[in-house]
Amino acid sequence: MLKNYQPTDGKLPYLVDLAVADPGAEDLSARALAIYERIISNLAMAYEQGDMGEVKFINEARQLMTELETLANRLAAKGLGVPFFD
Repeated sequence: MLKNYQPTDGKLPYLVDLAVADPGAEDLSARALAIYERIISNLAMAYEQGDMGEVKFINEARQLMTELETLANRLAAKGLGVPFFD
């Protein structure tokens, strides 16, 4: 049966407490941001074309998303998050 999850210690296990990484000081952060920009660029090119012939841009974006996840997880292991919006 589904019901609201109420942790006994007040902490939600699916949230990770992270500090924003400084792209100038953290190489993984700078690499993650560069990959993020490439993902956005590839998706923009794919949707700008509007043709399935440009599926290569979507495929590349998907591959880059996997790389980004790996880098984000490595940063998270250090207690840092990717500064997407800074």
